[in-house]
Amino acid sequence: MAEGFVIKLSVKHHCMNIESLEKLKDKDAKTVMKTITRMTDKEITHVFTAESKKPKELLELHRKHPHVKKIDVLAKDKNKVTFLMTTKADIGVAHALAKSKCIVISPVVTEEDCDNLTIFAPTWNAYRKFVDSLPEDFEVTVKSKRSMDDKVGPEMDAFKVIGFLELKTLSEMLTPRQIEVLNVAIGKGYYSKPRKITLNELAEYLDMAPSTLSEHLNKIEAKVMPVISKILRSF
Repeated sequence: MAEGFVIKLSVKHHCMNIESLEKLKDKDAKTVMKTITRMTDKEITHVFTAESKKPKELLELHRKHPHVKKIDVLAKDKNKVTFLMTTKADIGVAHALAKSKCIVISPVVTEEDCDNLTIFAPTWNAYRKFVDSLPEDFEVTVKSKRSMDDKVGPEMDAFKVIGFLELKTLSEMLTPRQIEVLNVAIGKGYYSKPRKITLNELAEYLDMAPSTLSEHLNKIEAKVMPVISKILRSF
């Protein structure tokens, strides 16, 4: 039996992203969930990018949603805003992923009335557990399904060579605080060329001493760089 599946899904349900997009009335608008930085029984913190002709209005619609507890803007331009959003915990996609051991392997893109995502399921039973863990009013449509044993061309071959499970291991090696620091550093342009924020400015934003931030970044880079090096060697 094949082990490991890459599955593209669309999921229709009620959530702050879909409801905010419906109120905005911009047919080309979308939100992109980049990553989850922290998840507890009471709340979840994500990094989102909202893309629209009216990004400020879309951001405010999220901010006013009853499930949203806090929003911190990380970066913005004319048609895009990236923000860290903390919401009340709910039984939804993030909950089902954690319960099933499935993993999102691409950003979750919300357009119009549904979420579009690609997940890695280590077994078909894990995928079934993911679906069964979703609330009954969630409508799940499978857009494509590929077994890791299938001959699906060079993209999937590269995916195999890189070793997605090693990337999963890396995400588990980083602490929630390190993930948050890394996301904020990227969002604020610390790793941009030219650099958009200094170490001292980033430390002030994160409310920590520059020496503490430097230590965090050194530990993060020590974990991340060997994996990145291995990925680059695989191409």
